Amino acid sequence: MPNRAKITVLIASLIVIFMPAVRAYPHQNDWDARAVSEAIEKAKAYLWSKWSNGHWPEQDKPKERNYGGVTALCTYALLAAGENPQDPRMKKTFEWLAKLDIKGTYARALRANVWGKLGRNSKYQRNLAEDVKWLLEAVDSRGTYGYVKGKRPQSAVAWRTWKHSWYDNSNSQLAVLGVWAGARNGIEIPLG
Repeated sequence: MPNRAKITVLIASLIVIFMPAVRAYPHQNDWDARAVSEAIEKAKAYLWSKWSNGHWPEQDKPKERNYGGVTALCTYALLAAGENPQDPRMKKTFEWLAKLDIKGTYARALRANVWGKLGRNSKYQRNLAEDVKWLLEAVDSRGTYGYVKGKRPQSAVAWRTWKHSWYDNSNSQLAVLGVWAGARNGIEIPLG
């Protein structure tokens, strides 16, 4: 059998094998607004089931750099899903987050986004301004962020080694979103 015929038979066989699976896959119309709303409510219920005493279980310990990051992420997700910021559990969570001296870029940026979801007239506007200030101080000259805010090495030898490992794209993305949350809520961001 020539190669072209073998390929044709192979393609036809794959179509016959996988056609029932394609037909069994739900159509886009099956995902209506009701189904999406139900999925969101189920996700919110799951998150709340893990919440206790104002926060979610953290992976870092209290003095570690991203302590508070899990709680900030869950809080942001709930706010983005339409949870009422006046819910007593949310209020307790905001109070818990506001007390933390977060040292890691991930957690600090996520918390800034939480404050940003609360709007310009929130009692946490000062907290948003503090988080944005921290993020602006943490950025390097290339506009990138690392895991923590800190001084760069001064010696040429240390700098050559360190400059290649300091920045991180995901930290940079979250930090920029945190600064943007501040800008959207009236925090002045210096140009340049």
